Amino acid sequence: MIFVWFIYGLAFFVLGLVVLVYPKKPSVFKLANHIWLIAGFGILHGINEWLDMFIAIGKPFPPDILKIIRLVTLVGSFLFLLRFGTKVISEKIKKYRLIRFLPVVFLAIWGIIIVTSKPQLLMGDIFARYLLCVPGTLLTALGLFLQIPQFKQAKLPAATRNLRLAVIAFILYAVFAGLVVKEASFFPASFLNYTLFQSIFSVPVQIFRAICAIILAYSTTNLLSIFRWETREILRRSELRCSTIASATPIILFVQDRDSVITFIQGKGLELLGLESGEIIGRHILEVFPSVPQLDEYSQRALSGEEFVTTVTLSGTTFECCYSPLRDKEGEVTDVIGVFLDITVKVKAQKELDKYRRMIEKDARMVEIGTMGSTMAQQLDEPLSLTHLLLKRLLSDIGGPSAPEAVTSSLEKSLSEISKSIEIVDRFRSAAQISGKTIIAPVDIYQIAKRVMTVFAQSAKSVDLNMALKNMCFVPFMSMTAREIEQIFFILIQNAIGAADPDKKQKLIISCEFQDKQIELQFADTCGYIESERLQHIFEPFFTGEPDAKEKKFNLAIAKELIRTHDGKIVAESRQDQGTTFRVILPVQHVY
Repeated sequence: MIFVWFIYGLAFFVLGLVVLVYPKKPSVFKLANHIWLIAGFGILHGINEWLDMFIAIGKPFPPDILKIIRLVTLVGSFLFLLRFGTKVISEKIKKYRLIRFLPVVFLAIWGIIIVTSKPQLLMGDIFARYLLCVPGTLLTALGLFLQIPQFKQAKLPAATRNLRLAVIAFILYAVFAGLVVKEASFFPASFLNYTLFQSIFSVPVQIFRAICAIILAYSTTNLLSIFRWETREILRRSELRCSTIASATPIILFVQDRDSVITFIQGKGLELLGLESGEIIGRHILEVFPSVPQLDEYSQRALSGEEFVTTVTLSGTTFECCYSPLRDKEGEVTDVIGVFLDITVKVKAQKELDKYRRMIEKDARMVEIGTMGSTMAQQLDEPLSLTHLLLKRLLSDIGGPSAPEAVTSSLEKSLSEISKSIEIVDRFRSAAQISGKTIIAPVDIYQIAKRVMTVFAQSAKSVDLNMALKNMCFVPFMSMTAREIEQIFFILIQNAIGAADPDKKQKLIISCEFQDKQIELQFADTCGYIESERLQHIFEPFFTGEPDAKEKKFNLAIAKELIRTHDGKIVAESRQDQGTTFRVILPVQHVY
């Protein structure tokens, strides 16, 4: 029997130890959250059986002390098992939540029996098996059985078989360790006990318990392989996801050693270069790309511990390159990892955006020059005309035979020059004048707004100005051209950015409404308040409202002139603590 107790205890102790130290988290299997309770049962129950062995030997401690310790470990091990079963079942079947209190209830009943019965050690052993072992093992078996559907769904037949084997072993252990007890004077201990069992089967019940322990150790330790499988599956899926991303997106993932030799490379970006990973791995980076010597310089920078982003052009394809050092446990750089992202389309789009920006800025300057010339012509027209009239009258008053010839000649020459100046001003005004278009055509205001907002995206970000569009789902037919609409958006967005405070979060909401054959564009910003004294002059040329300002603003005057030539109008409203709203009203033929 000493050998049986040793094997019996060893099987449970190994079971508990393996379950305890085996890595189980993170896991999608709910079993991983509570299996440590089975580990506690296995370790304590294994110690309990070894204590039986030492009691039989009589060493190294007096048997009476060992019997007390044995009873404590026996009760503790079954409490772990009972706790596992109630915990798993109550979480799986919500309506059975109250069974979580069974361990406390049964332990209290067991304690009352021990206090009120004699002999206490014998009664403690018997009722520990009746009240704790039988419900603990059966509830554990049921809890494990409830996990089978999840294992089936994961398509793990081997793990499912081990789980079923553990369920059967726990049920048998409930019979051999929970119902077959030491002989006592009360039922069922007076009938179903060690003596009767040995007389029927000719072997002690401990042998069957040991067999159950070995089966449980075997099935449970094999069951733990699901966590190893799960780890491998996570890695496999991560590799597959990484490979899928690399093969589906225009990137190149690579790793280089300290000698700039490529040890790993993959990605769809290789197809753009006409290369395959197999022909690159094991070669120096300059062997693969001899025309780009800076790649080796970038590798050395990363090997020195620097993380950086740069751009490089390979075979006509532009890549954004992210370099990062790989370090070992001691923090030493061992390799370089990098990602090349194809940004050819992005670069092309940026060039198109820069071209559009230059075009719209050129248009803005041309309109500004024209408006400024027209304004200056209007301002020069009146004094030139008045001077011409005064000179003409003066010549008439002093004319005649008695008038000095030199004076008459000078006045006539002055009149001639003034006439030429008036003619030049008229031609200049005619050339600079903004004239409205008479052709009615559709204008996609939404797309125009998006393009102009893209031009100002970085500028708006630099001053923490958030721009948004609202209610622009229609296209009006109007006499104003797309270029002129662009100028209006350009001027009013630029005006909001110029008024923004970079130390505050602000917004600009651009909206459009259609009513009574008119559209109303609203540019509502929170970039500050304009006093009423300044507000009534902001559309005047060169007005700033600040006497010491070096830059004389002209843009709002240009916008007003553009809008006026198409029978529209622009007004501004400003409220304290709210901001300023520019309302542009333009006539339209119809919208769709």
